[in-house]
Amino acid sequence: MKKIMLLFVAVIATTMLFAQDVIVTTDSKKIEAKIVEVSSQQVKYVEFNNQEGPTFVLATDEISSIIFSNGQVKVYEHNTPKSIVVQPEIKLEYIHRNGNKYFYDGHQMKGDTYAQFLRNNCSEAFYEYRRGLITANIGWCLLGVGVGLDFMTMAGLPYVWIPALVCEIACIPTLIGGYNAMHRSADLFNSACVGKSQAYWSVTASQNGVGLALNF
Repeated sequence: MKKIMLLFVAVIATTMLFAQDVIVTTDSKKIEAKIVEVSSQQVKYVEFNNQEGPTFVLATDEISSIIFSNGQVKVYEHNTPKSIVVQPEIKLEYIHRNGNKYFYDGHQMKGDTYAQFLRNNCSEAFYEYRRGLITANIGWCLLGVGVGLDFMTMAGLPYVWIPALVCEIACIPTLIGGYNAMHRSADLFNSACVGKSQAYWSVTASQNGVGLALNF
């Protein structure tokens, strides 16, 4: 008889143990409770171990799920806002030139790499560089034609030296103008696309004579 009574008490105790409701919050916290009222906006409950105590109120936005004592589970779905990734603004740095070499962020950029960099980041500087490159190529072509005509002159062809001389003379200002335009592309980049230009000294001529000018 005692064994039956003990078994009966154990069954009652187990039933009471599993008669609790469990509230799982959005931060994974579990609350052992006795649900008093459930609405669309909030859930009222008392603590399972203190059912004579105060009634607590929890907003449904803070609840992930409720496991009721009868085994039913109520899951709350919340619309999680999509995270917006803001890309930091990349500020362009200065291009530094040493002769015909161009450096950006400590790295040398050659020919096509430099042109592509300007195309992607500063259209004004790119068009200036491309204009200078075309002009310089024309200058080299003139020089090549002039040298070729010189060989023809040495071979005995009469009057060929005249167009040879014209081409060789014409190539000089053409090459200078082309390379100056290519070099100006770096200054144009620094002034138009970075925000300020580098200061440099240049020789100027005026009615008062020749002097040095500081350019910005």
